[in-house]
Amino acid sequence: MADVNLFGSIRTTLPFIPLIRASEGRMVFVSSILAFVYVPNLSVYSVTKRAVEAFADCLRVELATFGVKVCIIEPGNFGSVTKVLREKAAEEIWNQFNDEHKKMFNQEYLHIITNYVNTQLRAGNKNINLVIDAMVDALVSPTPHTRYLVDNRMNKSFFFMFPYLPTCVADSFFACSGIYRKRKSMLFSKQVQ
Repeated sequence: MADVNLFGSIRTTLPFIPLIRASEGRMVFVSSILAFVYVPNLSVYSVTKRAVEAFADCLRVELATFGVKVCIIEPGNFGSVTKVLREKAAEEIWNQFNDEHKKMFNQEYLHIITNYVNTQLRAGNKNINLVIDAMVDALVSPTPHTRYLVDNRMNKSFFFMFPYLPTCVADSFFACSGIYRKRKSMLFSKQVQ
């Protein structure tokens, strides 16, 4: 995941910096709302997106004196319309596990998590034009935003405030979730065959 999300962004950006600087051009990076909101089971994804944001922020400051603008698009859950993720069956995932993973994640837990993720995918934002409009604005606006947080109003409000919450309050969102209350009793427990 890091090879595409992070290192791919870096590898494709660095060779073009001289041209972008010479033309006072623009760079637009696609990150995610999850760059600054931690969600259990998505740690690697969140880390790569946060690193992309750090890279873009550094470039924005470094290249500002050359008239280069750097923007970041931060989409929410558009998984159902982008097809970046597809729904999977628990059995499909279980069959890809090695013995160590099968000891850690029993099948019952895997079914619960798979159902949860699939439900989230189906519930995602269906209006991909929100992301496209943000990208177009970042590319053509005379005064583009530094960041484009793209989601519905309720999610934008939540994701905007989440990083500023005390850690104990932010963590409580997960502690209150039914899935994560079951997690401790189900991980490292006897396999369900």
